[in-house]
Amino acid sequence: TLAGLPPSARHAAATHCDILRLSNREEHGVVRVGPQWHADGSFERRVFSHVLFHAQAVPRVGGGTEMSHLAAAFDALPAAQREAWSRLATVNAYSGAVHPLVHLHPRTGHRTLFVHLGQTGPREKREKKEREKGARA
Repeated sequence: TLAGLPPSARHAAATHCDILRLSNREEHGVVRVGPQWHADGSFERRVFSHVLFHAQAVPRVGGGTEMSHLAAAFDALPAAQREAWSRLATVNAYSGAVHPLVHLHPRTGHRTLFVHLGQTGPREKREKKEREKGARA
């Protein structure tokens, strides 16, 4: 379930407790969610295994949603920054969920960034043992 979200974040039209129905129109879903760059699910203690987008009406131009390859973004960082960021964890400002800033993708083995700019509170350094455990989470 989307346990990290308050009940007010659930829309009446959502057909299941694990569905977060978002929209730019209130009658269709929760509005004004995630305007900052973010990885979905940072408010949950367990990272989502899947995220599905279903666009029902797509504007001809614009729309405001952009996708980024976060493994490529991590790979593009200078080596020293990759090493430093691999020692950091983020804390979700609303739920308190802690996640390594750098995750190891369970299928590809690529290191990838995981952060929500609008909900990230304090960051903390992690010891090597914690980093190895978190990279496999």
